[in-house]
Amino acid sequence: MRSKPKLISTTSTRDRILAQAAKHFAQRGFNATSLREITRDADANPASVHYYFSSKAELYLEVIAGFRELLSKQRNDALLAINPKLRGTRRIRAVIHAYIAPHVRLCADPAAANYVRIVARATSETSYPVEIQIPSTINTLRDEFMRALKEALPSASEERIRKAFTFTVDLMLLAPVDTVYESLAGKTAWPDDPETLIEYLVEFCTAGIVATCS
Repeated sequence: MRSKPKLISTTSTRDRILAQAAKHFAQRGFNATSLREITRDADANPASVHYYFSSKAELYLEVIAGFRELLSKQRNDALLAINPKLRGTRRIRAVIHAYIAPHVRLCADPAAANYVRIVARATSETSYPVEIQIPSTINTLRDEFMRALKEALPSASEERIRKAFTFTVDLMLLAPVDTVYESLAGKTAWPDDPETLIEYLVEFCTAGIVATCS
């Protein structure tokens, strides 16, 4: 009996490696992901990953780079578009919406599912190599958001603003993949309607910021 011929993928080796890397990083996080398993599932020669990417860290950065760049632009545009006449709680709400909405809207894009899970997993990683830690460009943008919050809350200390913003970011990252919600509700936390989750998160975080920083 003749063996079934092996199907040849029309996708490039590099693209197959990226696709499988996204799945593995989403399922296991950076530290627990194996390059050997990625190349095996990508049906690629083990040496090929080092041909296209010099290290696991470079591969990880390449997987998330496009989404990071997209989100940074969308957030910056949204921040600049906030009505300068807004004051107080309304301004805080607008600033938080500008940061949260772009990320949660990615949940409506099937191509972004692994990215959303990768960055959520990153919140629980115990250690990262220096080369994949948050780049200065993203921290600079986050500084702009914290500055905007400070302008709306002039009496709040920088430390309180920093804590409140950090908690907001953590909640944004975890909410779409929240396993506590899934265990309590018996259904996935992944939003059928991202806009509904955005509004809930924005209202929740705004109330918390006002309560702790006013």
